[in-house]
Amino acid sequence: MFAKLDNGSALCLAAYGDIQKGAIVPPVNELWAQVVECDVWGEVPSDIEQRRERQRQMLKMERIERVSAPINNVQVATPEDRENVQWAASNVESIDWIMADNTIQTLTAADLQVVISQYPLRKMELFGVYADLLRQLETTDDPESVVWPVL
Repeated sequence: MFAKLDNGSALCLAAYGDIQKGAIVPPVNELWAQVVECDVWGEVPSDIEQRRERQRQMLKMERIERVSAPINNVQVATPEDRENVQWAASNVESIDWIMADNTIQTLTAADLQVVISQYPLRKMELFGVYADLLRQLETTDDPESVVWPVL
């Protein structure tokens, strides 16, 4: 069973197929087909612990988006993206690179090395912020007020 959220995503109210209870599935996710297949809809829970879990899932989705966001317009969302950047930084002096916005730009090994070094630093920083948000979430009576800061 799922509940439709205001942003169009579905909140899993009971484990179904590959989707765990409490997971939020956006319509663009490959698991959306299972949401459609189930086609049993309920109400968004109002119990405080359920609201906290729902907000925890929303915070997690935002964390994933922020970690996966391009760096200097270079795509780093997947391990393959990061492997490609690493290989190019180690094996070429410059390369015509298809950027995250689908433009082509000549990048140097130094440009790519910046991306390589920034990714783990950004990831570590974002996980620190996420941990702080989860600590706030544990104690609040208004889970929906715990949101990512605007960067």
